[in-house]
Amino acid sequence: MSVVVDTSALFALLDRRDAHHASAVAFWTDADDEDLVTHAYVVVEAIALVRSRLGIAAVAALVNDLLPAIGVEMADRPLHEASLADLRPIGGGTSLVDRVTLAFAARHGIGRAFAYDAGLAVAGLAGHDGILRALLELSRVRGFCRAHGTPSWAARTPGHVRMRDL
Repeated sequence: MSVVVDTSALFALLDRRDAHHASAVAFWTDADDEDLVTHAYVVVEAIALVRSRLGIAAVAALVNDLLPAIGVEMADRPLHEASLADLRPIGGGTSLVDRVTLAFAARHGIGRAFAYDAGLAVAGLAGHDGILRALLELSRVRGFCRAHGTPSWAARTPGHVRMRDL
């Protein structure tokens, strides 16, 4: 079974301070029966993010240690153009890279993601270990808080939820 890998998961693997680090490491070390795949836009986004936030040593770990274990495919012109077409009318929300991830997953019949991005859950990708469902619920709570003037600190992260219980 294939699982599409998102930038958020790669970052969580590399940043020990990330709220999802432990979950990411647990999945990564237990994913032997999973076929991990992604596309080149995720690689570009991950390298830029990791370099700016964690430094060049973390980029080396990403390129030398993590990426060799993931099948990386190029995003072709039809995938790129379809993703841009999907992005134009929404005027925000998911990024172009997320749109490409969704189109890539649909093209390959992939229904699961190694990710910590609620936007992917909104679009229907199932997360590993229920994490995307928890993030989706958190995004709904935060959206409710913004819409109803509740302080943002009132929207707690799902860290207190045991992901295996979701």
